[in-house]
Amino acid sequence: MSRPTNGNRRFKYQIWDDGVEITGYEGDIGETLVVPEEVDGRPVRKIGRRAFQGRSLLTSVELPEGLQTIGNLAFKGCSLGVVKLPSTLEEIGGGWGCIGFEIPESRSRFRVIDGVLFDKEAKTTLAYPGNRKDESYYVPEGVETIGPSAFEGCSLTRTVLPKSLKTIEFNAFLHCNSLTSVEFHEGLQSIGDRAFEGCNLLAGVKLPEGLQTIGNCAFYGCNSLTNVKLPKGLQTVGESAFSFCNSLASVEFPEGLQTVGKSAFFYCNSLVSVELPEGLQTVGKSAFSYCDSLASVKLPKGLQTFGDCAFEVCSSLASVELPEGLQTVGAYAFSGCSSLESVKLPEGLRTLESSAFKDCQKLRSVHFPNSLKTIGESAFRDCHALESVALPRSLKTLGFDAFPDGVILTAPKGSWAARWLEKRK
Repeated sequence: MSRPTNGNRRFKYQIWDDGVEITGYEGDIGETLVVPEEVDGRPVRKIGRRAFQGRSLLTSVELPEGLQTIGNLAFKGCSLGVVKLPSTLEEIGGGWGCIGFEIPESRSRFRVIDGVLFDKEAKTTLAYPGNRKDESYYVPEGVETIGPSAFEGCSLTRTVLPKSLKTIEFNAFLHCNSLTSVEFHEGLQSIGDRAFEGCNLLAGVKLPEGLQTIGNCAFYGCNSLTNVKLPKGLQTVGESAFSFCNSLASVEFPEGLQTVGKSAFFYCNSLVSVELPEGLQTVGKSAFSYCDSLASVKLPKGLQTFGDCAFEVCSSLASVELPEGLQTVGAYAFSGCSSLESVKLPEGLRTLESSAFKDCQKLRSVHFPNSLKTIGESAFRDCHALESVALPRSLKTLGFDAFPDGVILTAPKGSWAARWLEKRK
């Protein structure tokens, strides 16, 4: 990493075959920044990701001809006015701390509409000026994509998306802390990773039919969301998509949903009940862990397995309906469900993984199916309300410390479990 001196500034940069990428600076940058055309005789081609992020005193910047790329968040958190972009610019990221953009009249790959930056055809929103004080913004009709970080950190309270929109890219509205309302339309196909993460005031979203994918952490930490109706056509709810949505009280799941991702609803403290649709193939690890108010769960027919810790420490869970055809209950799946009193495991179940029902302190009765082959280590450890358990004839493996001391175990005469119990005497 090199640092050429420029007055009281020392630019940090990386040398590439075609020129120089400026990655930051040292020292007091002041109110005005002039980015040089060359550094040590090499042309400046790129300003890197986050290069000048957080420089709140910076009010103006002069960008050189020859510059081709400005990385994502390069000027986030700055106090820039209108930024004039060079005619040579080919790529630009979002997350701008400015009040608007200007572009050359000719030779530009971009288009500015009311100070907002788009691609030349106005099909992609590239950067909304984060320092504008508008309360609402209508994305123009014809736009098909909201680009990465396009609105990141802006102060909008409301945005209306066009009917033409198909894709919202990653981080598009990340940490828009004033955003209370987003209007979607049919035609939207995907919401990218972290698209609305940290939008703390977003109270309700009506997701359109035809939406296929909700990305990882898409609505993570949206603490004001109270209810969500997932639309028909949705196939995937991504990892941590609604994690830490502490006010989320109800979720309606559509038929055709294929996957509920890892930690999708982790720590949704207000969620009361869950009824998952038929056809669902995957419930990811920790999908509903630490949902303290969750009292009932219904899993669909055809579901063969669900991830480890899927309902761990759902302390209000009093009933769970496990479907026929389920083959595996994952490790720690219901561990710490301290209100669970009885469990009927379905025919077809083959495996209870380790600690599956560990520390279910009120669990008094368990019914095992004749298909069960394996009970893993500590599967019912610390379930002190259990007094007696009838092991099934099909059982072939019983893990260490599977039941608490004092539980009376019985098994059919001649079975593997009966022989195991005989050896314990």
